[in-house]
Amino acid sequence: WPVPTLLLWAGEDRCVAPAGSAAFLAAAQQGMQAGTAAAVEGQCFQRLSHEIFLEREQAQVLGVLTDWVRRVFGG
Repeated sequence: WPVPTLLLWAGEDRCVAPAGSAAFLAAAQQGMQAGTAAAVEGQCFQRLSHEIFLEREQAQVLGVLTDWVRRVFGG
């Protein structure tokens, strides 16, 4: 998986199965060659629901996204 990708998902999502995101992340990271930077990273927000960018904790979610963009794309 060569494209830098960040997966952010809600642990208490009832619209989609959170386990799917976790499984995709694990499979993508397992497929990376040893010694290379992980192109796929992710974080589960355990107590959030489906709309992670619209919940009260959105500052935390946006902070994770902002930090990742700056680290990966330098800006």
